[in-house]
Amino acid sequence: MKRFRPDLLFLLGFLLLPLLLFGSVTLGGQTMLPVDNLYQWAPWSAYASDFGLTQPQNPLISDLIIQNYAWKQFVRETVLAGDIPLWNPNLFAGVPFLAAGQHGAYYPFSVLFLILPLTSAYGWYTVSQIWLAGVLMYVYGRILHLHRPAAFIAGLVFQGGAYLVISAAVFPMISGAVVWLPLLLACVEKVIGGRDSVSGEPESVKSEKLKSTTFWWVGLGAVALGFQILAGHIEFTIYTLVVMAAYAAWRLAGHWWQSANRSLFTDNGLLKTAAALLGMVLLGLLLGAVQLVPLYELGQVNFRQESATFQEVMDYGFPARRILTLALPNFFGNPTHHSYTDVFSGETVALSQNYYGEAKTNTEWGIKNYVEGAIYLGILPLFLAVLGVLGGWRRKTHVGFFATLSFFSLAFIFGTPLYAILYYGLPFVNQLHTPFRWVFPLSLAVAVLAGFGVESLAEWQGARGKGQVKRRGISNLHSLISLVAGGAGVLLLVGLAVSRGMYGRFQPIIERIFLGLAGAPAAFADATAFYSYTFWQLLTLGLVLLGVAGVFWLSKKAGKRPYWIIAAAALIIVDVFLANRGFNASNDPALLDFKPEMVQWLEAQRLGDQHGFWRITSFAPNGDKPFNANSGWLFDLPDVRGYDSIIPRQYTEYMAAIEPQNELPFNRVQPIVNWESLNSPLLDVLGVKYVITSETIDLPKFTEVWQGEGVRIYENTAVAPRAYTLPDSATIETADALLAMTTQYDPRQYVVLGPEDWTKDTERVQLEFNSPEPASPGSAEIVSYSNREVVVDTAVTEYSWLILNDSYFPGWKAFVRPLSDPDAEEREVTVMRVNGNFRGVWLNEGEWQVRFRYSPTSFQLGALGSFMAGIILLFGAVVWGWQRFYRADGEQSVTRSLAKNSLAPIALNLFNKLIDFGFAAFYLRLLGPAGSGSFQTAIVTAGIFDIVANFGLDILLIRDVASDRDKAPNYLLNTTVLRLGAGAVAALPVIAIIAVTNLSPDATALTRPEILATALIMIGMVFSGMSKGVTGLFYVHEEAEVPNAMTTVTTILKVGFGVTALLLGFGFVGLAAVSILTNVITLSLLLAIALRRYTLRGPWRLDWALQRHMLRAGFPLMLIHLLQTVFISIDSYLLRVLLDNGQEVAGWYSSAYKWFNALQIVPSFFTLALFPIISRRITESLDAARQMYALSLKLMLLLALPVAAMTHYLAVPLVQIVAGEQFLPAGAIALQIVIWSIPLGWLNSVTNYVLISLGLESKQPRAFTVAVLFNIVANFIFIPRYSYVAAGVTTILSELVLLVLFDYYLRQKMAGIRWVGLLGRPFLLTALMLGGMWLGGQVHLVVGLLIGAVIYPAGLLLLGIIGPEEKKVLGNILPRAIARRLRLVE
Repeated sequence: MKRFRPDLLFLLGFLLLPLLLFGSVTLGGQTMLPVDNLYQWAPWSAYASDFGLTQPQNPLISDLIIQNYAWKQFVRETVLAGDIPLWNPNLFAGVPFLAAGQHGAYYPFSVLFLILPLTSAYGWYTVSQIWLAGVLMYVYGRILHLHRPAAFIAGLVFQGGAYLVISAAVFPMISGAVVWLPLLLACVEKVIGGRDSVSGEPESVKSEKLKSTTFWWVGLGAVALGFQILAGHIEFTIYTLVVMAAYAAWRLAGHWWQSANRSLFTDNGLLKTAAALLGMVLLGLLLGAVQLVPLYELGQVNFRQESATFQEVMDYGFPARRILTLALPNFFGNPTHHSYTDVFSGETVALSQNYYGEAKTNTEWGIKNYVEGAIYLGILPLFLAVLGVLGGWRRKTHVGFFATLSFFSLAFIFGTPLYAILYYGLPFVNQLHTPFRWVFPLSLAVAVLAGFGVESLAEWQGARGKGQVKRRGISNLHSLISLVAGGAGVLLLVGLAVSRGMYGRFQPIIERIFLGLAGAPAAFADATAFYSYTFWQLLTLGLVLLGVAGVFWLSKKAGKRPYWIIAAAALIIVDVFLANRGFNASNDPALLDFKPEMVQWLEAQRLGDQHGFWRITSFAPNGDKPFNANSGWLFDLPDVRGYDSIIPRQYTEYMAAIEPQNELPFNRVQPIVNWESLNSPLLDVLGVKYVITSETIDLPKFTEVWQGEGVRIYENTAVAPRAYTLPDSATIETADALLAMTTQYDPRQYVVLGPEDWTKDTERVQLEFNSPEPASPGSAEIVSYSNREVVVDTAVTEYSWLILNDSYFPGWKAFVRPLSDPDAEEREVTVMRVNGNFRGVWLNEGEWQVRFRYSPTSFQLGALGSFMAGIILLFGAVVWGWQRFYRADGEQSVTRSLAKNSLAPIALNLFNKLIDFGFAAFYLRLLGPAGSGSFQTAIVTAGIFDIVANFGLDILLIRDVASDRDKAPNYLLNTTVLRLGAGAVAALPVIAIIAVTNLSPDATALTRPEILATALIMIGMVFSGMSKGVTGLFYVHEEAEVPNAMTTVTTILKVGFGVTALLLGFGFVGLAAVSILTNVITLSLLLAIALRRYTLRGPWRLDWALQRHMLRAGFPLMLIHLLQTVFISIDSYLLRVLLDNGQEVAGWYSSAYKWFNALQIVPSFFTLALFPIISRRITESLDAARQMYALSLKLMLLLALPVAAMTHYLAVPLVQIVAGEQFLPAGAIALQIVIWSIPLGWLNSVTNYVLISLGLESKQPRAFTVAVLFNIVANFIFIPRYSYVAAGVTTILSELVLLVLFDYYLRQKMAGIRWVGLLGRPFLLTALMLGGMWLGGQVHLVVGLLIGAVIYPAGLLLLGIIGPEEKKVLGNILPRAIARRLRLVE
């Protein structure tokens, strides 16, 4: 660590600048939120003087309080309430929230907004991002082989760039998005430059080192890109990818040019590097998929989807005169400068009006918005960058790139025709109106070049006295730069002194300059004010120029002492601080706690109103902004107005039908500004009950209900209810629904459908909506309303619509159940868009409860993508670690050999189960209970085929070939042929089962898709069986990790293919077809690897005697495996065929079994360790073996019982995680029942191995046959009456029957177990644990968990359940390191 101590000091040094700029809002108890900006609008404005507020400190950063703070508060409240903020009901009648991105909720650093008070979280978040910017640039500098001081200066320049510092004060998502580019370029550099770092190594060592370093840098780059995406500003993701691509192309082109092989397509090293970089980007995009996929869906319906013209985009660039701000950041004023110091009197003069006599309270007069125009990087960095370009001859490749990047960035920023390269050359860029944001790559380029400049100075010092011509040239360059900076500083200071002393003579010239500068008279009262304001800026510039000269002088005179580096860092920090200080807000957090009386009154109406589901808007015909956009959201008051990054087009078109939306270019839905719009029925249907205004509204349907604080509130007496019903006869289908509602059909009396709004399902296909009859709304009661779920009770006497006046969006689902039976199963119905914007469902006659739930597929798909990216990264790390752990050198220790052949397959098997589990969480939601039940039925049915077709051949091949590897070709051929023959026979029982099911009058027939899916899965199993034969070769050669790792690869491919099949609409049949593809790929890969690694010379011949031998030997193995499979899975099949709604019930049951099956991995670990121990004890004495068996049972039971209890307690959230709301409550109930088979099942796992150890394996088929028969008979009797409850209870009883039989057979060889003594106290303790968790759960779910976690271990000690014997057994079973830590062994 000593070598890194200087680096740590430099990293700490990056805290200095952000803490100087933001110290008051981190350490000083203030808040960075511009709360004072709220007090410029009613109703807060009525109290501004009470708080001593005369004007906002920075009127330009209101977005932070009315937009970003609202986002963060919403995320915080929703997450802490245990929900996901997918939907925002508070703006625009409802809108997707997480999909929009700019909230940055997924960004890892956003955790600060969850753990800190929001008032202080903003300050610390900003400091963290500015610090991170410096750190990551420092890392990149070191990778570019800059010395620490040069890398530190580069980091200071990047973190001090005005674009980052200024944007951080108003756009947290931008500061989070821009800081990752240095690290991404560092990863690109290491992937490409890694080839150079191993150039002197032997070829084998070189290859290994390259793979290792490339993997880690590709992985780190993917994570960095993922974080960049999750920061939430897709525009910066595009710019980041453009810069990365340009950098990679530049570096690869340089390598290609220098290589001996100039053929682009035959340079394998170059192609592998390019592939690694592409993989890094794709993996990073996949990691960010949870944000990208929903954002893409939402972006497709954004109101601003069309591209801007090239000229329009150019107009957003900097005007040419803005180049001055590279030296004078505030030349065009600053929104936070509300006064200036008179250069003659020294007095502070407050701004009040401009040259034209208009009110003006700050100095900003530039054409460009100050935040968008922030380009200042400091003066010294510019000189150092010039030196880096002119003197960086040793790094010409990198210098060339960053000089070119600087040139093009400036060209784009200032709107030159060169921007056409991006506009016409790249997709999506023509929708971006922000060429000025190329300040961000410019900042990075200048920072790197400045680092090169510092390195150039250091190199000159190291070369002094050596007489090198190039070094002398650099010395002259240093002197020239020092002379220019010093001379310019002196001339500027002298000029200022002369102009002040002779102001009378220069005044006419200054007047002409003042009046000739467009915008200056609009900010200052006269030329003298303008002169005074500019004087101090020029004075600062002159002093900084002298400081630059001083730094260069010190670099020559200081020798090896770092004084000049300290001076350079200090000058940069002081310069940046002076330029940017005070821009961010610094307010008393108490201002945010104040709640105006108007808000309190509205909150009282919401709480006091029995229905309470209404919205607000404002009426502002004169342009004032009472209760400005998003203000209501701060208090959970839903508003039809809003200010957000993305607004669905259907909503803006709806609002435009009320009146033109002139604020849409600024991402706003405006207040009502036209009197006639107040009478629009579309406003009534939106649920606008209260209108806030400073005007007097004299319209019949509006009644004034509150006045004060400069505003009036009017109640709309014609407001429509949030939910209501209309008969089907009131439906009209028209080509333009909005036009029809504003000209002919009142949406309060009709249901107006557009041609794309409704689904012509089989019930409605014959109906035509040409002669609608107006109707009065029927009653519907909202009984529950949360962010993404609404429950409505209603009763209709005829076929009718239930309309919910919340915005429609894909992903909203509706579920209906009879109101009289709350335990009845829900039935999904289609949600349709009605009346241009809202949600509607058709209901039959009757009383119904309708549950609307927002569960978008885009979110599920994105989450799966991010999950898979994490899995791939984890898998890569495991493979890398495995290669480090194991080397195929023939000298493996026994421990490593054992781990390689047993633990590695188990670990990879766990890994594959984790992937499958994540995929299941996606496809269960997409298929729903019915589709999932059908898919599970197909899997269970085909499972019989798989077992019979494999016929136990896997074990036979490994057992027989392990002793003589030359037999491998013969066994592989014959087992493959035998598998194909057995497969033909195995298909017969499957066909028989399906035929009997479909012909039986008492069974529910399998559907054609289910039969097709079964057939496809069986075909896939043929290839899977052949793969198992090849897999046996790897086990024989003690390379079991290879097929298991390959299975992980194909499992990942299965997810990709499966998602594609589902999204293309192929359902569970598509998933079944995917199994063929993935199994073929697995077989091909394994066969290719095996043929490459092993010599398989033959003889390749059919051996009928060998096949007969394998049939005889494999039959018992196949039979026991078949019985075990039927024992576990028959209930799923019987649920499907014995119930009328068998598809749904089987689906619910399968969601429970996902967790049940996942937990079965635990006993496999235990029995793997137990089997050799029990076997040894049996050779010693049966008494010792019995004692060991009893202790093992006890330990397994003590592990199984709390697992079962916890799973029972958490059943609802567990099923919700894996399958979603559609599978509740049935899936949770099934899990709560079936989970109690685990204690008995795990005891059976232990007992089964003891039977084998005692030589009683022949008894297993008998026991399983009896248990299977009991299972089938009990399920046949009780499933038709008790559904999945019967299946779960039967599973428990079947495990009990099996345990009784196992115990009976064991007693023939050894003394029996005292079961009452074994089970009594553990079950009593578990009951106490369950009771404690239930009581704690009445407070909160987590409280119950904590109580259970305390009760169980405490009970083990208090009841004396664990003693010395159990500790000894645990010490033998657990890994030695863990056993020592738990003090179970010496």
